[in-house]
Amino acid sequence: MAVRRYMVFAAGSAALALPVSAVDRVLESASTAPLPGAAPCLLGLSQAAGRSQLVLDVAAALSPGPAGTASDVRPIWVALAGSAEGLTLQLAGPFAFCAGGHAVPRPPAQRAICDRAEKIGDAVTGILSLPRLLVMARRQLGPLNTRPGGLHP
Repeated sequence: MAVRRYMVFAAGSAALALPVSAVDRVLESASTAPLPGAAPCLLGLSQAAGRSQLVLDVAAALSPGPAGTASDVRPIWVALAGSAEGLTLQLAGPFAFCAGGHAVPRPPAQRAICDRAEKIGDAVTGILSLPRLLVMARRQLGPLNTRPGGLHP
């Protein structure tokens, strides 16, 4: 049986993970152009490798309220590959690459963006769903995604 490998990180009080196969690259910095009318968790557009990328703040997407990263935490950006190409995630702080654990029930707060959960180390870790993240990001565009010529990453 193949070992599942994940990029594990925290988003607020939630432990989340991305399959390593979904990570195109980790960026130390990314400048974004704001998208007027978009939800606060959609930070804007960024350019990476000549392509426009939507930038989604995962912690803000999980818990509505004031967006932003604590000033003492240096955010990182993860450009996604495969079916989620065109989406970059902003993560607050450190991450680790880990082997998967055993399946456990998903916490209710993670159901909107996670397909399943696994016990990794001592934490119940939500495994992010790339299709759900894309749908969420597109919905956060608001009126920008419905106008002719609007953004359709």
